[in-house]
This record gives sequence, C-alpha cells and structure tokens, in this order.
Amino acid sequence: MSDEGKLTVEIERLRFGGEVMADHPVTILPANMKASPSKYEYSSTSMSFYKYARGHLALDYLTKPERLYTQQSVDVFLPAFLFGVGQVVENPDLVKMLLEVIVNFAKETFVGDKAPTVKATFLSRETEEEKYVSVTYEGPLEGLASVAPAFLKAIKHED
Repeated sequence: MSDEGKLTVEIERLRFGGEVMADHPVTILPANMKASPSKYEYSSTSMSFYKYARGHLALDYLTKPERLYTQQSVDVFLPAFLFGVGQVVENPDLVKMLLEVIVNFAKETFVGDKAPTVKATFLSRETEEEKYVSVTYEGPLEGLASVAPAFLKAIKHED
C-alpha cells in the first residue's frame, strides 16, 4: 500500500433495519449494515473504540451490539461512523475531533514496530431519501487526516 493510503468517496442509498439514532452527533454503524439489515454485527474493535471514545465524544451504536466478530485484514479495523444530519455542516470540527480520537486510540491500542494501517468509513445523510455520502480511508495512520477535508467537500458537493 502506498504511503498516502486509499481514499474513496461515494454517494449511495442505504437502508437501516431500524431508526437511525439522532440523539448523538456520531453513530457507530454495524460492519454488515449493507448485507444484513436485520442481524447487525459489530467488529470487536468497535466495542473497544466506543469504550475509549465515549469520554471524548457524544457517540452511540445504531443498535445495541449483540453479535461481535474479529476483523484482521488491517492493523486497526474501525467501525463505520455516521454523523447526524447537519452535524458536520454546523460543526466542521466534529470530523477533526473524531479523527484525533481515532489516532489516539490507534496509538494506544496498537503494539508494533511500524505505524499501524487503519481502515474506517465515515457517512453523513445526503437527503431525506436515504442517500448517504460515504468516505472510506484505508492506509497509514498518518494519512487519516486527509479524511476531514475530503468528507467536508463531498458533503458540500465541491469538486
């Protein structure tokens, strides 16, 4: 993988098997939200991240985690994060705050000689028609900062 990592931006239609929580600026999404909207599964890292981050950010799960699995394709496999409608536009620093918490979490939990490779997806509602802007990053931890400007541009439809 290159030093810069891979950044993907998409607008896609998603259907959730329940109400999307609007009480928190950031919602942790299940790993299988696209494949199985009735039997949600969360990565074990999402539980660890939630415990770490809840003191720093207002966040919660889409549904109560009942099924967990371990993902080992990258060093730090993070859950997908959904930002509340309008939260990012009203408070653009929210994305940066989440990224800072992710970086600190990864540095504290990853043990190794090299910098960890991370994977995370960030979503925000595009319209009331269940379309969402999705930005996925996979690469070195240092490159995670590139998500904030790309996410803000995608939400505002800037080229």
